[in-house]
Amino acid sequence: MACSNVCSFRPRAVSNCRASFGFFWICAPSSPNCSGVSAACCVAAAGVAAFVFDSATFDAGWIEAASKVYDVMMDQFWDDEAGGFFYTGNDHEQLIARGKDPHDGAIPSGNSMAVTALARLGKLTGRTDVAAAVEKTLALFRDTLNQSPTACSQMLIGLGIHAGPTVE
Repeated sequence: MACSNVCSFRPRAVSNCRASFGFFWICAPSSPNCSGVSAACCVAAAGVAAFVFDSATFDAGWIEAASKVYDVMMDQFWDDEAGGFFYTGNDHEQLIARGKDPHDGAIPSGNSMAVTALARLGKLTGRTDVAAAVEKTLALFRDTLNQSPTACSQMLIGLGIHAGPTVE
């Protein structure tokens, strides 16, 4: 999120955002496979890539990179049955339960960041599969959003991007 506040105003910040995306991409074992890396890492990478393309550089290479990270997110973290993103990948060690929490604290949840980043990616690319993932994630957490919207403030931002008119 820090990148989103400064990239459009300072060329050096654009460079820093690119470096951040590069770090997320490199830190994944067997890149571009993000297995072993938290969903939040992959979501942040997609968000940084989409943001840098959208607001600062207009370099189509970044949107391609964001689309690749989206594909990995869907392969590794997506819950086919209920929707939403797990915090651990499919090839992570076997756990008793795989979590996916929508609640934001000081750091937004992986699902909230997924909704925000993928809503923007869907708008930029026009990909209906991306929009469908956003809608299914929002549907999964609909009760939480209705009962306690301030608990998922980042997800509400993503909802606004997805549902509202945007100029992309």
